[in-house]
Amino acid sequence: MPSLTRVMILYVGQGMMTLVEIYSNGVAKPAADYLALIDAGGSSDKAADAVDYVVTKILAKADKKLDLVSISHQDGDHVTLLKSLAEKLTGKGVTCGRIFAGGSGWSSARAQTVKDFAKVVGIVPETIVFGVPYCTDYAGAKKRDELKHLAQFGDVFFRILVSGLAVTGPGITPDVQKNASSAMVVIENGSFSVVLPGDATYQTMEAAIGILQAAPSLLPQVVALEIPHHGALRTAVENYYAQGQLKDFNWTKLEEFAGVLNAKWVLASAGPRNNHNHPIEEVFRVFYPWLIAIPMHDYTSFIFEPYMDQIPRGWTTWTNATAATSSTVQRLNFPNGVLATGNLEVSITGQGLLATEDMVRFIPRSLIPGGAGPDDIEDLIVFAPAPYESARAT
Repeated sequence: MPSLTRVMILYVGQGMMTLVEIYSNGVAKPAADYLALIDAGGSSDKAADAVDYVVTKILAKADKKLDLVSISHQDGDHVTLLKSLAEKLTGKGVTCGRIFAGGSGWSSARAQTVKDFAKVVGIVPETIVFGVPYCTDYAGAKKRDELKHLAQFGDVFFRILVSGLAVTGPGITPDVQKNASSAMVVIENGSFSVVLPGDATYQTMEAAIGILQAAPSLLPQVVALEIPHHGALRTAVENYYAQGQLKDFNWTKLEEFAGVLNAKWVLASAGPRNNHNHPIEEVFRVFYPWLIAIPMHDYTSFIFEPYMDQIPRGWTTWTNATAATSSTVQRLNFPNGVLATGNLEVSITGQGLLATEDMVRFIPRSLIPGGAGPDDIEDLIVFAPAPYESARAT
């Protein structure tokens, strides 16, 4: 039986926190055989459920080991939940296999957050390298056995597509430098892959394009791409300025990135109607030509420019039967249901065991009764205890 890998993009408000769970016998159960945490940040008042989920999965393992932690870069919405996680794991005998701190420009405070977590899980903080210089596990490889990897468990590999990219030039601010240096992580089992690019910018995407064009056969079919930088427009295009129009921007790199990856789903991790306006609908739509069609579904995004002179600039909940798009904010029981926040689950296993349209699903966690306005309160959905459905992996 092929292994089952569940990539759980957890709802954390505005941020990213992904737990990768590997089950050797192909069936999801309370105790995973391998756990990897990719980023750990978000809005602290809305992320406790995600932190608790990670803690529960770690403590369910017989060895209480978090096998890998990979942080894309040092921004708070990718790092700060390590503090909450450390508090809940202190004294529990938890260990960690490796911590990879990608990105550049680490501040002493953000690095200390990682070091404090490392102490709790038995890693000597001084052994962690921050601001890893430019690296890729694909450089020079012509066949799969020449690829390097960040970690491996059975047939599943964690690879760095690009990290530590240095960008300079006019208009390149420290924030742009940090985002562009994000670690792009690929999780793959030889048949399928999931790409988690952190806050990658068009410069990071350009570097990834060059790598993948040089070795196009080395990236298995991309089932799902977490949209770079939560679907932000300002780092996805060249020549961005806030009062500009779509025609003013250069979309070339984003379009090339979408074509090279050929992802079948595109997913966004973002808080409801956040003040960053993530994700931008027009960024989503660049990926449409490569996405599969799935049954009617909803997702929420911000439209930068009025759509067909009918939908004004602003937040919109879309009903879509055209392309496989999904976000951590959706409407339940459309067209007259309520908005909900939740987790996105991506499942990859052996060839032919899951249809592509069944490899991603939205798992609601809390309702937003008022419709995701600025003062709305999220009500936690309480699910009755039940085993994970093994039918999805058989």
